[in-house]
Amino acid sequence: MTNSNNITYIDTETTQLHGRVGITEYGEVPDVENFHNQKILKRIKPNSTTIPDPVAVAVQNTNLEDLNAPDRVSEYEGAKFIDYRLKSIKNPTLAFHNNKFDLMVLNQNAFANLFPPHRTSNKLIFETMDYFRAAIALRPDKFQFYNTQTGKHSLSLNTICMELQNEEEKHHADEDCLTTITSKHLADKIVPEINSLINYVSIEANRFELLDSPLLMKPTLSNNHGPSTQLVSRLSNYDWNNWDMMITIPDEFDWNGEVSELVSELKSKVKISVMKTKGIVILFPNNSNTFKKHYANYPDGKIEHVIKTLRQDDAYIHAKKEELRVKYSKPKERDFSDIYYNEDGFHSANDSYISKLFHDSDSKTKNELCNQFEDHRLGMNAKIIMLHNYRDVMTNKDIQNVLDYELSELEKPEASRVTFESFMKSFDEVNSDPKWSKEVIDNLNEYKAHVLALKANPKLFLEV
Repeated sequence: MTNSNNITYIDTETTQLHGRVGITEYGEVPDVENFHNQKILKRIKPNSTTIPDPVAVAVQNTNLEDLNAPDRVSEYEGAKFIDYRLKSIKNPTLAFHNNKFDLMVLNQNAFANLFPPHRTSNKLIFETMDYFRAAIALRPDKFQFYNTQTGKHSLSLNTICMELQNEEEKHHADEDCLTTITSKHLADKIVPEINSLINYVSIEANRFELLDSPLLMKPTLSNNHGPSTQLVSRLSNYDWNNWDMMITIPDEFDWNGEVSELVSELKSKVKISVMKTKGIVILFPNNSNTFKKHYANYPDGKIEHVIKTLRQDDAYIHAKKEELRVKYSKPKERDFSDIYYNEDGFHSANDSYISKLFHDSDSKTKNELCNQFEDHRLGMNAKIIMLHNYRDVMTNKDIQNVLDYELSELEKPEASRVTFESFMKSFDEVNSDPKWSKEVIDNLNEYKAHVLALKANPKLFLEV
């Protein structure tokens, strides 16, 4: 990559922020000269058994009529479109403002609709939140990213938009891609060196060379204290599932003392973590002016000597490697058992074959394939697709069984999706918050009446 023209920006609007997240909008914009005319938007109608969280309804300023608008496609058709687009993008780099959330959403959406996850694994990932974090660390006199309502520094897209463009985040996926690109272009004029570094580290050999340097600096942004930096040093070449081990030294670390004493003290204070090498990481070499600005008493040579000494401590590094191996190989406790998690990997050979066959088959064959998945979650997802798109080929018994399953999820005290109970709780919170306009509250009241009608008469789920 030699310029920003090789980056495609992606954004989503969703039904909730955790659990079984559904997509209501998918937006995509390449960073080209006339990018305003290149936007792609797909609006998606949630399944009738998918109830958006009231916060999502309020933030997106939508309503019952809009959620059922004729230009919206079904969840399954939307997933088909997204799968096609992710496989069609030629640019080597994909940009997300919060890549952890958006990649999770894209993978979950794929899994719920029988498509393979990790369709972006052959791309570099550029997190624009890192870009703006670096910008404020480099130019704290030019950027604030301060939310006056909360009284805290923030890297939310809305805070960034307000400061750089004096307009709020639109919460429409295509428009927010445009806003992110425009905000970055404005920041590029003030901190062009970040763009130069992004271009540099997009080349794999350069990225590894940079990560192998004795000392690196990573910019951070504290909610309460504004911009600061952290020292980051690679412990060793450690290709473990495409991750590199990193050692992070606290900003407040006192570098006064002998090398041996500092090494010993660091062992008890540093944080060891892992970092994906597939992503574009905004890091600055230890000779940057920014480093010395934040570390006014920087002892030339000493820090590098300390880091090198620490990295040569084989016993310490081996212990930390084992600590990380145990930490990241131990199965995480899951909040919900019915949804996909990124560490699940790809589908089995059988399920990959059945999924492809499902997509390529007529509705009757689709129905026959539902019970041929090894992963029971995929089997249930297939039946949910049938319920909402092809129930004319299902038996009345099968329709009732799938509907009963969906209702049981909606009736649970806690479930991966928005339930009747969680909807009402969230509705009360939004309704009592004075920041929302009368129009938003009126729309929510209408949607609440719709949800209560569904709860009172479940047969309405099949009529929506």
